Amino acid sequence: GVSKMTVHRDLDELVEIHPDIPVCMHLDHGNNEATCVTAIQYGFTSVMMDGSLKEDGKSPADYAYNSGITRRVVDMAHWGGVSVEGEIGVLGSLESGGGEQEDGHGVEGAISHDQLLTDPEQAVEFVKDTHVDALAVAMGTSHGAY
Repeated sequence: GVSKMTVHRDLDELVEIHPDIPVCMHLDHGNNEATCVTAIQYGFTSVMMDGSLKEDGKSPADYAYNSGITRRVVDMAHWGGVSVEGEIGVLGSLESGGGEQEDGHGVEGAISHDQLLTDPEQAVEFVKDTHVDALAVAMGTSHGAY
């Protein structure tokens, strides 16, 4: 894997070479508050708090857990001018009813049809409850697995 120092050094060099180009760094699928806070401390301009799964990254979380942890991250991030993406629903396959590990995360085992499809009304409620800037929804498909 790439070391943190290598990434940091390469980004610093790019900013020095092209100081007029705005840079946005996004943490994708942070699964706990500490990971999101660390990304913000390192200068990320956007984080995703994926509370759709519990911190173990394998067990589906309920709405209260997801909205609560996401709202706490939003409160911290917005204070520092950082945008936050949330997620509601889990990635998986409508055909198999199973979760697949994707991008290093994903529910394990059988999951219900309802968990694979985000309820639009619940999505509206989630945005109101959490104040996220962006929302990833589950549509019975996975991403990044092509």
